Amino acid sequence: MFPTIQGENLEKRKFVLPSDLEGEKNILLVAFQRWHQALVDSWTGPLANLVADRSDVYIYELPILPQINPIGRFFIDNGMRAGIPSRKVREMTITVYTDLDDFARKLNIENFDTIVPMVVTREGEILWRGLAGYDEQQFNQLGQVLG
Repeated sequence: MFPTIQGENLEKRKFVLPSDLEGEKNILLVAFQRWHQALVDSWTGPLANLVADRSDVYIYELPILPQINPIGRFFIDNGMRAGIPSRKVREMTITVYTDLDDFARKLNIENFDTIVPMVVTREGEILWRGLAGYDEQQFNQLGQVLG
């Protein structure tokens, strides 16, 4: 099960995940480090095409960061916000500041070396989980899960 966590998208909308996810099925691109953005980006184009005509599937980028003080959050969030010109992308990017080790333990994530793409319901059921950047085999598995 996906743990309950709180975050805020880059348009300053607060979320309690997974219950506030908007789709029946939600693709989460979970990233832990700044350089992971290239891995996230490798998924976004193919996924956008896959779900373009679907109203039941939403895509979210989830930067998972360590808990820090509000001033640090302000600078990180504003830096990300300034670096993303697309409002749509800012809306789908939910930054979460949490205990990284606890989050990883709950999801059985062994390390923070790469991203973890997954499909999650609003109830927190994890329907599919991948690892790392886009590859065709994982993409096909994900597509099968979406139906």
